[in-house]
Amino acid sequence: MNKKLSRLPAIIMSLVILSGILPMLSASISAQFVTIPPSIFEISNIEITGVTEPVLGKLPTTKGIATTSPVNIVYKADGGTCWMERISPKVLFWSEKDPTKPFVAGMEYSIRVVVSNKEPFYFGEKLTATVNGKKASDVLGSSDVRNIFLHFSPLSAEIVNVDITGVTPPEAGKLPTVKGITTKTPGVTVDLEHTYWREDVDGYWNKKDVTKPFEPGKKYSIRIVVDRGGEYVFADKLTATVNGKTASKIDKQGTYSNIFFDFPPLAEKVKMIKQPPPWTKGSGKTASFTSSAEFKDFLSVNVDGKKINASNYEVKNGSTIVTFKAAFLETFSVGKHKVEVISKPGTAVGNLEILSKSAPVDSATESPDADTSAADTTEIDGSQTPEADNAESSSAQTEDGGGSGKKFGVTAVLGIAVIFIIILLVIIVVVLLLKKKK
Repeated sequence: MNKKLSRLPAIIMSLVILSGILPMLSASISAQFVTIPPSIFEISNIEITGVTEPVLGKLPTTKGIATTSPVNIVYKADGGTCWMERISPKVLFWSEKDPTKPFVAGMEYSIRVVVSNKEPFYFGEKLTATVNGKKASDVLGSSDVRNIFLHFSPLSAEIVNVDITGVTPPEAGKLPTVKGITTKTPGVTVDLEHTYWREDVDGYWNKKDVTKPFEPGKKYSIRIVVDRGGEYVFADKLTATVNGKTASKIDKQGTYSNIFFDFPPLAEKVKMIKQPPPWTKGSGKTASFTSSAEFKDFLSVNVDGKKINASNYEVKNGSTIVTFKAAFLETFSVGKHKVEVISKPGTAVGNLEILSKSAPVDSATESPDADTSAADTTEIDGSQTPEADNAESSSAQTEDGGGSGKKFGVTAVLGIAVIFIIILLVIIVVVLLLKKKK
């Protein structure tokens, strides 16, 4: 009992402390909830980004549309975001644009972005919006869904630039063609029927004969005729490109325009104008090839399809002279090798023949066959008569036959002499033996 009474002051003190703290905690918590203004969850402005603006000839798209605001973008699959169109501002109602058809000139377009709020956020009464940083044309809707519109100005029907592609450049030996020439510029078509090639004749452009190929050294130009659609017009300062390069000249003629592009003169065909005679191993000589290309246009040398290191040859002007070093030539196998001197305008092709090293011929052991072969490869003077040829041939045959007879006689005499000496030696030996016995 005394123990319980001793704890009583401590219990009373604890109750007093708790009674002071609890009201303070309660007031603090209440204050936090009560002081949070309801407007903190109010959406007063929506920022829409990533809208691809309409371009003539391009298809409409809603890809890339995004927002950093606390809303969800509702896409077309859910009956939401889409492109709208109308013929002119005088028409009150907008109609939904067909996404499979491109934007055309003369029409007015608008993007409708549909959004819904994310809980616990809600749309404010004076909701505003921006699209690609521009103030939205309209913000319509109620409750938890809003339609945000941005109207674009009617697409201009003015053609500022025409981009021509697919022109086959002139090439020596090839026939001119207009096939494949086209353009992707909206409102423009290429009139191939009236498009043609021209050639420079004494400083004047004449229509090129399509049945005759392009020739080296000549200048050529193409005239491309383009038509515009009914609702389009060519700009006063119309520009054009042909295969990505600026057109040489543009001639506007009402509903069509002539676009000219001049090509540089065709380079003369590169050829090998000089090559060495057959090269013999062990000769120590060099071998030179001359290309018709200019020295400043030289690039490299190939042998049998492989690029040769520049240390193995020397190159100099006139037009382009390539000289192979003797040490390098020794590495070639016997036979013919394809040599290509490559320059910017083209490649000159030649051949290099490598011969094996000839063995020295001993005249004392030369055979009749060797004599005949030598006679066959001797160059014949142009003034020599057929009779002289026959006489010389007969003489050679006679000398050849006589020579064989003489060699046969000498061989027979040597054989008899050897036999005679052997018999003589035998007689001498026998005589000496008989003398010893006596």
